[in-house]
Formats: sequence, C-alpha cells, structure tokens
Amino acid sequence: MRYVSDTDLYKHFMDQAASLKSWQAGHVSPGTSRRYFDWLEFLVKGFWTYVLELARLSGDTTIYFCDLEQANATAFAKRFGVYPLIELETSMSESDYIAALNREPGEVQGETFAVSNTGSYLIFPPSGKWHVHGEYSIEMAELVSTVGVPADETFPHDFWDEVEAMRRIGPDN
Repeated sequence: MRYVSDTDLYKHFMDQAASLKSWQAGHVSPGTSRRYFDWLEFLVKGFWTYVLELARLSGDTTIYFCDLEQANATAFAKRFGVYPLIELETSMSESDYIAALNREPGEVQGETFAVSNTGSYLIFPPSGKWHVHGEYSIEMAELVSTVGVPADETFPHDFWDEVEAMRRIGPDN
C-alpha cells in the first residue's frame, strides 16, 4: 500500500477516473453488470473480499482507491507531498486494507487525515474493467463491471434495486 507520489502516474489515473465517476444507473449497456449499495460499505467487513474477487475476474493485481473530494482540491499534494490516490495490492488482507485507508499520507504537524473519512470515492483497477463510485451526499455506491460480478451472497449486505438508485441520484444526474 502506498500513496501515489508520481505526478504522471497520478494524472494518468485521474484521467481514467474522470471517465468512471459518472453514474450509470438508468443506462442500459449490454455486457455491463451494475450493483447499488450503501456508500459506506467500503469500510464494512467482507467488502475487501468482494473487491478481490472483482480483481480476480478482471485479471488485476493492483487496485486504486481515490479520494475524489481531495482530488478536486490542489492543497492535498502541496500539504502532504503525495496525491489522494492509494495503490492497494490484491495480496493485502482485509485488516491491511482497512489500515491502508486509515493511514496518514504524510507527517504534517497538527494535521490528521485519512481517506476513510472521504465523502466521495472511486475504487478501480488499472484495467478499468470495473469500478465502485461512492458518494456520501446521496449515501450510495455504484459498482459497474464489464467482467461480471461475484455471487451476491459474497457481498456483506443486500444490494439495492435500480429504482432505489435512480431515486437517490435524482433527475439532475
């Protein structure tokens, strides 16, 4: 686990993230699977196991967690010397994953920060074959995958139907 510090790598993945973070609910796309759930699931026991299965399906060994709130602000990199993008390895345990999300990005006197406190996030592999976009403002996360999804029983809680997702997104999104 590491915060990304390379500017070119960060820009590359932020370009990729820009195309992934729009809501897909209500858009029919053959060969694309979608699941909707509470935005805070990313911190629930069992979520990392589900994400690892997605990575297995897509053939990825690295997963990125992006704090979209901080990515929209320029102060983060200036303050911490790294970007609000964490590189996670599929070899990590669930406790390592949670620890990574709570790890401070740098030694800045008098400041505490952890991406686990974000109100907007994107989890995705380099292949871009799936992603999870979560937003506190509507308390929802959306999983979009072109490689299928693991069995629903492996997810820590229940998924929501698309009607509920559309209600939360609203007509403006």
